[in-house]
Amino acid sequence: MDGRIHYYEGYTMEEVVTPDRLMARLGAQTVILTNASGSMRKDFAPGNLVCINDHISSFVPNPLIGQNDEDLGERFVGMVDAYDPSLRKIAHKAAKETGITLKDGVYVQVTGPTFETPAEAEMYHSLGADIVGMSTVCETIALRHMGVKVLGISCVTNYCPNIVDSATTDDEVYETSAKMGDEFIRLIKRTVKKSAPSEKATLAGRQFGG
Repeated sequence: MDGRIHYYEGYTMEEVVTPDRLMARLGAQTVILTNASGSMRKDFAPGNLVCINDHISSFVPNPLIGQNDEDLGERFVGMVDAYDPSLRKIAHKAAKETGITLKDGVYVQVTGPTFETPAEAEMYHSLGADIVGMSTVCETIALRHMGVKVLGISCVTNYCPNIVDSATTDDEVYETSAKMGDEFIRLIKRTVKKSAPSEKATLAGRQFGG
């Protein structure tokens, strides 16, 4: 997919995850979700790539709220290992083979479209999050509800204001994303190549889908 729709654009959460559910309906067994994120850790610098190993969903509406569609999945969904451990191992092997540094981190989704205040960034970090963005978690929940395996990889585009004394800008996000494009694509291609041939992999989100 080239791009995604976001909750902050005014879509309902049901609409936001519809493309992911469509991919699952079409037979995708594995989905790679990508995004851009802000870092709340000094050692997660702009330009770093992060393999998401867990998430915090508490700051956005859950896409499974409402009457459950049993054709999609069970009413209550466990979220331990929401980001498939075997896929994360493959991604790390791919990163090593291509000479790319790939860190592990916890991602928190917020609604946006405002960037974080210093106090908000400090709160998210104190709750255990390493990086923050405006997508991905709701999509992961919808995909796991349907039994689809998920790999999430994020490109850190900026430090959050708990680290630096300046406001994040769109230009900063886009500039870093553009610089990391080639490296990110190499990692994704190698990861897909190393995945089991029987798996149907789908790349969701634009290069760094927000």
